[in-house]
Amino acid sequence: MTVPSQTPNLEAGSFCWADVAAGDPTSTHKFFSQLFGWKRKVRPTEDAQAYSIMTLGGCNVAGICGVEVDAPNQWMSYLLVDDLIQATERAVALGAKTLRENIEIPRFGTMTVIEDPVGAVLALWQTREKEAPSSRKHGTVSWFELITESLDEAANFYCRLTGWSKEILEVGQSRHIVFTQRGEEKSGMMRPLRPENKGRSFWLVYFSVDDCDEAARRCEELGGGVVDSPYEIEGVGRCAIVTDPSGGSFGIVEYH
Repeated sequence: MTVPSQTPNLEAGSFCWADVAAGDPTSTHKFFSQLFGWKRKVRPTEDAQAYSIMTLGGCNVAGICGVEVDAPNQWMSYLLVDDLIQATERAVALGAKTLRENIEIPRFGTMTVIEDPVGAVLALWQTREKEAPSSRKHGTVSWFELITESLDEAANFYCRLTGWSKEILEVGQSRHIVFTQRGEEKSGMMRPLRPENKGRSFWLVYFSVDDCDEAARRCEELGGGVVDSPYEIEGVGRCAIVTDPSGGSFGIVEYH
């Protein structure tokens, strides 16, 4: 998880957006606004369900969508593609399943939600606008990590789908894979460390913070929790896995 080169816009094969499906969007807005300093603007969708775009310093940083479920908040990661139809066909040929196809978001782009061969859900996104890389300022999305026990199968799928290369790292007792594209790190992958995640595959979204320990403490103060207490990753920074008040998990990272 190194600082990316200063490119003007993201290229296909980069994660470009994240949003969270929340059973209680009002409480979710409040929690993340207090934790990260986000502000909110609402965009009505075609089915009249409000979708909130959260901003920081006037820039869009993440989305919050209200859903009628009584379950922990779930984050969705968006992978930028050049051609949505071709990318979807390729993903299916490589073993993925389509869950929702060709969803038109007026002015912004088109998306298809897929389940990859190891069971992780993500969105393929063809944009109408230019997608800027993360600034890695406090409160911005800065990293995406696939948690799965099926490392080899997942790596084969994503490398063939996106053209990524993989680098294998040993971090303590765990095996960690970093995906790169033309020398730039795009995302990571590792096996689940906690028993409750065994047998599950999901993309975990990380947010940059100025102080990991303080952000973890603040998360608890606001009604969330700390799953993995702050720890150091050599050459990267200080990380933690936390939850919002619903139990939905996300990561925080203080880059060195």
